[in-house]
Amino acid sequence: MKASLNSVVELEPAAEMVWVPGATFMMGSNDHYPEEAPAHPVTVDGFWIDEAPVTNRQFLEFVNATGHVTFAEKKAACRRLSGRPAIQSESRLARIHAAETPAAGE
Repeated sequence: MKASLNSVVELEPAAEMVWVPGATFMMGSNDHYPEEAPAHPVTVDGFWIDEAPVTNRQFLEFVNATGHVTFAEKKAACRRLSGRPAIQSESRLARIHAAETPAAGE
């Protein structure tokens, strides 16, 4: 199923999750740092979130089980690989990650 930003994907949440309803809020500021301007309305869809924070141990178990790489890690790896800004290296990193990731059953 392909979901767009405006669609609602109904999934069965884990028992320890709570629903955060969607809302519209003002994002940014006209009174502080220039990069925060202009303040503007943003609408976010509702989402499920864990009731309690995820511990470092739980996150490590998730990473070990799935091979997940965070956005920050991808950007850092891109810079190490090429010395270029991450946006220029993301496709190279994806190819390297795919080459290093064993196929299911291997």
